[in-house]
Parts: sequence; C-alpha cells; structure tokens
Amino acid sequence: MKAKEYKIGKLNCRFWSGEAGLPLLVVLDEPEYRARPEIFLDERFQERHPCALLWVQSEEDLTEWEQGRDLRTLLFELEQETDGCRRYLVGGAAAWAIGSRFPRLFAGVLALGGRGDPYAARNMKFTPVWAFGQGEPEDRKVPAAPKYLAAAIRTCGGQCVRYTNVPEGDVWSACFGNDAVVDWLFRQDRKNAFEVTYLCPGLFRIDDYFTSSAYLVCGTERALLIDTGLGEGDLPALIESLTPLPVEVAVTHPHEDHMAQAHCFPKTWLHRRDIESMERNRRQMEEVFGRTLAPAPKAEQFCPLEDGTVIDLGGGVQLEAVELGGHTPNSVVFIDRAHKSIFTGDAIGSGFIVLMICGRNEWRQVISHYKEELGRFMKRLPGLEDFAWYGGHFLQENGCDLDRQEDYLSGQSSYYLPISGGIIRDMKELCERLLSGEISEEKILTEPGHYCEHKSAGMIFRLTD
Repeated sequence: MKAKEYKIGKLNCRFWSGEAGLPLLVVLDEPEYRARPEIFLDERFQERHPCALLWVQSEEDLTEWEQGRDLRTLLFELEQETDGCRRYLVGGAAAWAIGSRFPRLFAGVLALGGRGDPYAARNMKFTPVWAFGQGEPEDRKVPAAPKYLAAAIRTCGGQCVRYTNVPEGDVWSACFGNDAVVDWLFRQDRKNAFEVTYLCPGLFRIDDYFTSSAYLVCGTERALLIDTGLGEGDLPALIESLTPLPVEVAVTHPHEDHMAQAHCFPKTWLHRRDIESMERNRRQMEEVFGRTLAPAPKAEQFCPLEDGTVIDLGGGVQLEAVELGGHTPNSVVFIDRAHKSIFTGDAIGSGFIVLMICGRNEWRQVISHYKEELGRFMKRLPGLEDFAWYGGHFLQENGCDLDRQEDYLSGQSSYYLPISGGIIRDMKELCERLLSGEISEEKILTEPGHYCEHKSAGMIFRLTD
C-alpha cells in the first residue's frame, strides 16, 4: 500500500491506501495504549477487511477542539479517495472527544479506554460505539470512565453502544485480538443508518446519511411519511417501530434524495403532473446527478395530488398540499395545522440555498414561474407565522459547508438560518432582482458556483447544458 504524509495544524498523519473507494480506518495514536499500525497493514487483516488507514499523531492533546477540527478537514479532503460512509474511528480519550463533536463523520467508533464528557458523548446516540474499559469506575468525576460514558449514551436512547470490561492485560490487545470486534466495526455503514428525532406528540423527523429529512405525521387512523430520504436501511421497519398505524407516503418533489424508498410503501401521494412525467423526470435526474435511481413506485401505488388536496389522517390531523414550484416545476409544500407545522421539502431550501436546475436559455422562464408561485404562497403567510417550518435537509440550517455543519455540537457555530416566511419574501425579491437585471445574468451563468443571494434567500443554479 502506498503511504502519504499529511501535516495539518498540529497533526502529523500518515495515510496508507490501495484502490479508491475503500473504507477508511482512522487510528489515533494516544498514550492510553500501545498503538501499532502494522496490525492493519498486515496481509491477513487486509484480506479480511480491505481498507485505507489514517494514522494520526499530534504535537498537542488530541482531545482539544483544534485537533479535532483539523482532523475533520483532512477527512473531507480524503473523501474522494475513500468511502465516506464507511469511516471508522479508533482511539481512547480523543475518540470520545472527536466522536462526540463530529458523530456523523463516522460509521462506527472503537473507544479503547480513555475518559470523556458524558453529556457530550450523548451526541453519539445514533453512532455505533464499542467501548472498552478496565475495572469498575471509582469516582463520580467528569471526565467520566468508559463504562459511565456508555451508560450516558444508553440513557438518552442510544441503542447501538456496547461496553466490554477488560479485567487483565491491555485494551488494545483485547480489542484487536478479537476478530468479532473488528468484524462488527466493518459491518457498520452510514448508508444504512437513520437518526430519529421526536418533535412533538404525533410528529417525528428522520434523517439519513445524505442529510435528507423525512417527517412522520400521525393521526388517529393512519400516518403519513413526508418524503423518504435516500437512506438504504430498512425504513419500513423503522416506521413500524414508531407507529402501529397504516402508513402512506407523500412526496414533496420527485428527486431521488426525497423518494428513494417510496416504492416500499403501499401508497405514494405525488403531484399529478409529476406522475405523468415520471419516466422523463427520472432520466433527467440520472443525467444531472450521475447515479442509477432506486425503483419508482408502480403505477397502482401512486395517488395524484394538486394544489388544495387534503390528506386526512383522522383525529383532526389533515395535511393540505400547496403548490410552490421552482426547485422543480411541481414542488409542493404540506401544511399541517394540527401540529402547526409546514413541510417544505426543497421548495425554498433548508436554511441556505434553493437549487435551481435548468438550461442556460431556460432560467428566465424558471425564475418567472418561481416568482409567481412565491407571490401566491405569500398570501398565506399571515396565518402561518407561528408555525414550525421543516425543510427537506434539516441540518442545512447550519449551512451547506459540510466541513462546518456539526460545529453546533461544540458551540462553534458561525451560521444559523431557520426556514420562515421571511425567506419566502426574500426569495421573491431575489427573483425580481434576477429578472430585472439588478443581479446580472453572468453571475448565475458564468461565475464559479452559479450563486446569487439577497438577504436570507440564496440560489445556486445547476445548468443542464
């Protein structure tokens, strides 16, 4: 395997890799154990678990924020060479610190001893963690011992944390002398993981590895899953664990990251024009996003909706579909007055930008249509200002910079923009500035990024020609 040296901040790293797209094992060289990189480069290990290896050493304490931040930046740089959904962290105290700050970076964590903050460790509620410690904790102090850190994750609802006591010897040998531990680690894959957030009675948010957000709304007679995201785990089983009610799907717009698993449910509500043009839309999406799509629901599974369609879930829970085309021509927003919630998909972005997909000669037509739709929706705003607005990628309220999206977990955020009626108004004004020429055509057609903004509204154009 080829080795490269990386120096970033106080970190000194060595990266071994073979073919592109392998899982990445990130090993932190810490004083709690005698780390040995040759174990992972051994032919037997590589035959059983082919992977790239990043060996991390630091001139300063690896538990400090700066070292974790620099490691995160390096991992994003290496994402083009490795499988970003199968990235594994091995370490002691620094594994607890880094895993707690950036839990979505890792498909699994092996914590070999070390102490950490139990309250921060709860950020790993949805991250598979196998912790190793020695003996019973003898104090109540923070940083806490590994056994207490595992308990902290369990008591906030974490269901994928394990703890093993090592009565004698060292934790490194106990861990890597056991094929079952390493086999467990390499089975973890973020593509199969979901994060479930309870919002209020009868309402859940479900996030996947792609940061797509789906919403489960429950009435008394049935439940509605608004979008399905892009995750590859067993979504029907997850939904069944959240509600005993029969479940239907409602799709805000026919992009893969919002309806990849719609075919797994008996009924899918979708705008009637999107049903009619499904095959053409799917061909365009495969070209634009460069990926093979999941199967679409069968014709008999579709249920058409349009502006004003009401889906009644029983018990006074009704969702009204409102057209807000722009991101796609027939995007819809769902208004749930029982839960005082609005589900916007990608119609106005999720706190950063709205993506506009069109040809170079089509942008005026697309923006004119979007401006009209926004103006029509604005008439509804007086009755919606105290509603919660939920976008199709909830994490983007922290921005779209993947290198900064989890900064909020460490109190390091520098960006926050929740969706609101104000974005509707600002987005309409942005459309007007584009159409009037106040924002030049060159800015969106020729400048890098194809980006424009006005107040809280932003757009990025993805040109199809």
